Amino acid sequence: MQIRVSTGSAAVLGKKQIRLQEKPTTIYLLAHGECRGDCGFCPQARSFQGDKKWLSRVSWPLYELEELFPPGGLGKPLAEIKRICIQTILEPDWSQKLISAVRYLKSLPYLKDIPISASCRPVNIRQAESLLAAGIDRLGIPLDVATGELFQRIKGGSFSAVYSTLVETAKAFPGRISTHLIIGLGESEEEAARLIQTLAQEGITTALFALTPVLGTRLAKYSPPSRASYRRLQALRYLLAQGREVDLMFDSAGRITSFGYPKTELFELLSDGAAFQTSGCPGCNRPYYNERPGEVPYNYPRPLSAGEISQALAELGK
Repeated sequence: MQIRVSTGSAAVLGKKQIRLQEKPTTIYLLAHGECRGDCGFCPQARSFQGDKKWLSRVSWPLYELEELFPPGGLGKPLAEIKRICIQTILEPDWSQKLISAVRYLKSLPYLKDIPISASCRPVNIRQAESLLAAGIDRLGIPLDVATGELFQRIKGGSFSAVYSTLVETAKAFPGRISTHLIIGLGESEEEAARLIQTLAQEGITTALFALTPVLGTRLAKYSPPSRASYRRLQALRYLLAQGREVDLMFDSAGRITSFGYPKTELFELLSDGAAFQTSGCPGCNRPYYNERPGEVPYNYPRPLSAGEISQALAELGK
């Protein structure tokens, strides 16, 4: 089976000789094929004008799955790898391909203790159940977009249908379901915040992404979100994930002006910097998925330094 792997993951597996400033702690795989979807932000979209080896700003070289993970072993330890994540595309046999890949990976003794996540769009709870039964630890069912109107325009299809499947699946398999939310697609900060709150109430883990405009996509001329807005949404997601009560207030432009805590208390709750690290499944750090090395990250792929924490907290109020 042919499959794509992120360049950083390929380096960790010894398939690419490149210097990594930050190593991924998850091996990221991407299904190979022609996607029938047409998400306006995605280089895998059928309308994309460019090389399909890209996803966000990361290149994904093509390998045989058995080449990446040989039956006889890698010849090197995977001590730093906490998870394998498989990103699917919309093609007729995507679920069969995914199940075959998962079963192969699960058959390898040296991967037996590494959990597998999958990002996909099951059509109903029965399909989700079959995927989890095949050996998938966690399912990510991506909404990507914060409102129904934007969903229709940017992704196509029904927001409510995907949301209903997401919620139903989360109720059936508590603690094993997540979603992706891309910030910067035209939603207001309040719209994103309200959705993050609702998802938390449903027991759904939200992984936050910042829009990365890619040349050749329909949204190539969009701008990434402001870092201040992104920091506030990161703080909200983190507080909810920690079981904290929040009482949000917004200004006339829809920006969060209060979380219901005095500033000193809020900063104390966020003082370890964990809110500003990559969110999603345990063990996922996605280095440089939304930014280039040398830029201030939207999602830090590691614990923050004291200076970085101070900067992130200062950005909250900008």
